[in-house]
Amino acid sequence: MLSLDESKTESILNTSQAEEKSSKTLKTKFKENLAVVKATRVGFFKLMYIKADGYIKFLIAMACLGSLIAGTAMPLISLLLGKVMNSFNGNIELSKVDGMVTGLVLAFLLVGVTVFIGSFAMVFFWSLVGRKLINRINEDYFNTIMQQDQTWFEEKNVFEFSTKIQTQIKIIENGVNKNSNFR
Repeated sequence: MLSLDESKTESILNTSQAEEKSSKTLKTKFKENLAVVKATRVGFFKLMYIKADGYIKFLIAMACLGSLIAGTAMPLISLLLGKVMNSFNGNIELSKVDGMVTGLVLAFLLVGVTVFIGSFAMVFFWSLVGRKLINRINEDYFNTIMQQDQTWFEEKNVFEFSTKIQTQIKIIENGVNKNSNFR
């Protein structure tokens, strides 16, 4: 015959064993859900090249070229500032100052215009790539929806589903634009 303390001990042990089993099942469920999420996750570059044809690859190349041009701003400005410091040392003739200043101003102006064009090309082409990518995803979504059976439409709330898809597509577009503009 069990005493009151022994029955409490057994109930505590049974409870801890049940909690251990439930925690194991929660862990396995979590691992299974994590595996599903990892399986459906698509990386940035994979997303960029899934639907990329020759035109989109050309746009990506132009956007990368614009990014490279825009990225040369700081080294060029550093070189120009070094040239300014070197040209205005203590041995300056007043007749040469006007020509040196004009040359340096034109060099800074050229760097500024080049960086502006490169930055514009970067943002414009990456945004265009994002829009083209989203258009392709929308076309695939529409084709997939049109291939469904009638029973699928009866089971699903189509308006809720389309709203969810459109918000996810907008998130993808924002991600493509933000990740590719390197802001």
